[in-house]
Amino acid sequence: MATSEKASQVPKAQSPLMTKAEDLGFRDEALVLRTPEGRIIDWNAGAEALYGYKRGYAVGRMTSDLFSTELPEPLGDIEDALANAGYWKGVLAHTLADGSEIVVESRWVLDALSDRPRETILEINTDVTEKVQADHLLLKDEGIFLQILDSLPDGVYVVMADGKSHFVNRKAWEILGRGNADMAKTSELAEAFVAYVAGTEKLYPRESLPITRALKGEYVTVEDMEIRRLDRTIALRVSGAPVYDARGELLFACVSLSDVTGLKEIEKSLVKANRQLRESNGELENYSYAVSHDLKTPLRTIRSFSNFLLEDYSKSLNPTAQDYLTRIAKAATRMDQFIDQLLNLSRVGRQFTEVEEVDMGRLMSEIISDAKEQAQAGEIIVRDQLPTVPTQRVWMKQLLMNLISNGLKYNRSEAPRVEVACSSKGDEYLFSVRDNGIGIDPKYQDRLFGLFQRFHTTQEFEGTGIGLATCKKVVENFGGRIWVESAPGAGTSFFFSVPRSVPVGAPQGGSR
Repeated sequence: MATSEKASQVPKAQSPLMTKAEDLGFRDEALVLRTPEGRIIDWNAGAEALYGYKRGYAVGRMTSDLFSTELPEPLGDIEDALANAGYWKGVLAHTLADGSEIVVESRWVLDALSDRPRETILEINTDVTEKVQADHLLLKDEGIFLQILDSLPDGVYVVMADGKSHFVNRKAWEILGRGNADMAKTSELAEAFVAYVAGTEKLYPRESLPITRALKGEYVTVEDMEIRRLDRTIALRVSGAPVYDARGELLFACVSLSDVTGLKEIEKSLVKANRQLRESNGELENYSYAVSHDLKTPLRTIRSFSNFLLEDYSKSLNPTAQDYLTRIAKAATRMDQFIDQLLNLSRVGRQFTEVEEVDMGRLMSEIISDAKEQAQAGEIIVRDQLPTVPTQRVWMKQLLMNLISNGLKYNRSEAPRVEVACSSKGDEYLFSVRDNGIGIDPKYQDRLFGLFQRFHTTQEFEGTGIGLATCKKVVENFGGRIWVESAPGAGTSFFFSVPRSVPVGAPQGGSR
């Protein structure tokens, strides 16, 4: 009667070969001694545990009845192998007592130790079901993984540690062409795929190829390679990396190939556009100076002659005429300031571009001194010690003077006050300029840094609407941010940030 229980005590196997197999370490394997036709002669504890049949039940029965075996090759070929070598090995599907199926690795050995009159065969069966299932899953996963690699927008090319090609995805074939990658030696890949150093007639040196360097254990990226096809030239960014096993031994070298032809064309266009823009800016700046000179000359004439009339003919002019001339002179003065500020705004980022180590404490002392000389009423306070900042000194001074002047000008307090402070926030310095002035209505704050934005009449407060636009442009040229917090009657706080380190590529000057 079939049972899945393992026998607690099983008589020792009768066959000397079975005994020897158990002594050699196969005690836990299923050992089945049988005739060539398949009739079971003996059955060990390992077989009982695996198949679920007691020894007494199994002995005398046919293996084909118990196992429902399907052979992986013709029986005649197996018998020939047994006759010639005395040994055969294969993978078989067996059925257990409970009806479930397993996969076993089966080794058949002729029993040369037997004194029986007929030949007998010892089967050594090992359950490999989990391994086979794992292998199937691995193959399935590998198939999915290869599909993923084929769907990538970049080419993937993998060679084995000995330099032989292992895998090329669809994009790599598209880039390299259907050449002889599977046959080409690693050292001949530059020739096989017509890989050149970009912009030259020199084949890419084999010792510099990313795949060659990856085979030496290097991680590398190159951006100076071109693949020259008959129909086009492809600019490449190629990265190479070694792949190791758990013991740290090199298994593969892998390279990824990115077609950057379009990016290179855009880069060339940008270089050309920037050159044209610099030339245009230079022409515009020259034009601005010329126009400003042409505008300022008649303005000076208007202002001067208005003043002459007021000085020389004031007694003969009635009050209305004197008022008109005064307004003309003031308008000319405002227009002159307006032109100066527009020119100043246009120069941000194009002049005084050297980055210096600026001692902000010394710079603020200079600004406070200038404010006193310009008779700007009010107190300027510096909170704490200001840092030394890598920036453009001229524009930093312009920025702070604009903010401080606004704080003192838009102020109806009996004691106008502006406080300047700085703190370190991560990779930037955060400056604040706070005043006790009239404040700014929130509904205007999103337009505050726009060009020509004014929220008061010239009778209330003089101004051109250019100062804060200049501040915004200066801060953004530094690579920082600027914003405002304010409410009517509660004063205004301007905040701006400056990077703690010099921006990459920025020209550097001395220290001040």
